Amino acid sequence: IKACSGVLSVLAGRVNVDGADVGKMAPALRARRIGVVPQATHVPPVFRARQVVLMGRTPYLGWLEREDEADHALARSAMERTFTADLADRAMGELSGGEQQRVLIARALAQSAEVLLLDEPTAHLDLRHQDETLKLIRAIADEEGLSVL
Repeated sequence: IKACSGVLSVLAGRVNVDGADVGKMAPALRARRIGVVPQATHVPPVFRARQVVLMGRTPYLGWLEREDEADHALARSAMERTFTADLADRAMGELSGGEQQRVLIARALAQSAEVLLLDEPTAHLDLRHQDETLKLIRAIADEEGLSVL
């Protein structure tokens, strides 16, 4: 996952997205093209879920630029699709592991990337949410033509 996302360099060969070498992409461009959902969150526990999802819009912002209404609308849509809209104003530290994981999936969706890399996206979810999450990811991939790994 780290090599595919460009976080780690590959020892041999290269990782391409639409023919472009991920290792040679500028970080902002790479973040626009590849959304990553880590296995565990490394977000400070005081951040609100809405703030975390809005972080997915960061690659599209200029230096010191703030999110506009379109960014907020994309974040709201991502939260609705992942059943996290009701968690928007709650701190990450107050959420269960499964709720945190769904917020991270919403963040990746808010990135509007063409490739989603998911590192065990259902690891902290109960069976019902595992099933819902995998169905959701498949539906979004089909609707938007995303590649999911």
